[in-house]
Amino acid sequence: MKKILFYSYLGHEVQWIVRIAKELNADFYGFFDETYKVAESMGLKTVHDVSDYDIFVTTRFHFGPDWDIVNRFLNENKIVIMLQHAWDSALNIPTKFWSMDTSRFSYYCVGSQQDKDWL
Repeated sequence: MKKILFYSYLGHEVQWIVRIAKELNADFYGFFDETYKVAESMGLKTVHDVSDYDIFVTTRFHFGPDWDIVNRFLNENKIVIMLQHAWDSALNIPTKFWSMDTSRFSYYCVGSQQDKDWL
């Protein structure tokens, strides 16, 4: 069975993924200590080593740590899923947002009808 890892940069983003991560018995990786604390308080198992995962689910794709971790998994030819949530316009122009190529994602999951329309 493939191992699934969920990622959130900020603590408030954890709420977008907590239910599905629990249902899939997936682990969680974050960036800030605060994000880890939020994830742990919501009952998610947190990890700091991402090398043993086959599927990576992210709520963000912006410059900086998000860009680095997403590209790490993409460059290793692993499955990378963008969980597009309402209120986040990161994908409203899928291949042109901040000049980032979002077409490389394996799958897109959307959290609202507006996100679906944008994609």
